[in-house]
Amino acid sequence: MSFFDCCAEIQQVENGNVFSAAHIQLDPMEFVYNSSEINMTVMHTVSERLKQTPQVLLFRQIDQFSFDALLSMKDLNQLENTLANLKQSFVVNDVWIEPEIRIGICFCESYFSNAMAFYYARSSCYEIEDQSQIKTKLFDSEAKLLELNRKRQQKEIFQVISEERIVLFLQPKIDIKNLKIVGFEALARWQTEDGTIKTPDTFLPVVEGTDLELLLGLLVVKQATGILSKFKKLGIHLPLNINVSPRQLSDRNFAYFLAEQLTKYEIGRDMFGVEILENEAFLHLEYTRPIFEIYQAANIHISLDDFGTGYASLSHLVELPIKEVKIDRVFIKNSIEKPVYQSIVSGVVELAKELNLVVTVEGIETIQQHELVKSLGVDYAQGFLYQRPMSVDDFLVKFAQNNDGEYFIGW
Repeated sequence: MSFFDCCAEIQQVENGNVFSAAHIQLDPMEFVYNSSEINMTVMHTVSERLKQTPQVLLFRQIDQFSFDALLSMKDLNQLENTLANLKQSFVVNDVWIEPEIRIGICFCESYFSNAMAFYYARSSCYEIEDQSQIKTKLFDSEAKLLELNRKRQQKEIFQVISEERIVLFLQPKIDIKNLKIVGFEALARWQTEDGTIKTPDTFLPVVEGTDLELLLGLLVVKQATGILSKFKKLGIHLPLNINVSPRQLSDRNFAYFLAEQLTKYEIGRDMFGVEILENEAFLHLEYTRPIFEIYQAANIHISLDDFGTGYASLSHLVELPIKEVKIDRVFIKNSIEKPVYQSIVSGVVELAKELNLVVTVEGIETIQQHELVKSLGVDYAQGFLYQRPMSVDDFLVKFAQNNDGEYFIGW
């Protein structure tokens, strides 16, 4: 029977107890005195001490300098105290031995095997630096579980992206003066196999900062240009914006792919836009400026998203090819009760007009908010008051063109 099978048998017999895996490594440089007899005695002494420790249920010697041990506890302080006797000095053939011992510990959990527990204990032991004062290291099983879950989720999202089960919903952008639909913001949704629609908070945190972020962006571009191509065939001339993440913004190939897709589908001038977070747009201008130039050359409309919550100097607004600022919903939400927020919105609108920028507000949910931003001179608005995000098919069913080929929100 293998060591791990024996561990499992002990755990089954002592059901209800808690267990830890420990890897014990003796540093040979600390006790090699050109005597194999001393080395053997040191290992025998440590082995005897393990046998005499009640909490050590089972152990094995791995090689000349290391052991694995199964212990009946899951408290780091108790484990350190229990194993402290292994480090006590002793005399062999008139030689004073002070063994340097490193101990890696992993709590045995139900979601990984004993073999994995000892593997993680050994990994933790090897991470202890030679000069470190800390000679015991606990494997962070919670962090590992989070990592394993994240990898599982990433694998699932990769499959979802590959099968193109990320779909785009449209949220109309409204002319504040007459409630005419002037365009859309495309919002990614996860359509499960049973038809359930999941919002971005269920998958965006999983892809952020990984290559999946680029794959998702490429799929969004593909679907967005496909929607505009479909609209063009139906005689619908409404521009569409997509959100560009920091990783996508910094990737020149992503920008070229977007420009190529617009050419492929013969998307007209200013019919496509990208929305970029204010902070990300200006944080690394040496990288983003060339990307802006690619977008500008492809007649892609550039909007600053969540304007007012990040960092943008006036020179950036003037020098870069920005066409629109989108005021963050927090300013609108607080404007009714706190006049200072109204002043901020009014100031942004006034500045934008001087710079020939379009001003859009997000998060309009009430008539009162609508009337307020209308009085402040805002150009366009988005929010649940007008229309929640909807599928392309729902838009085509719900809305009908008037004689001038226009669409209006009806209250």
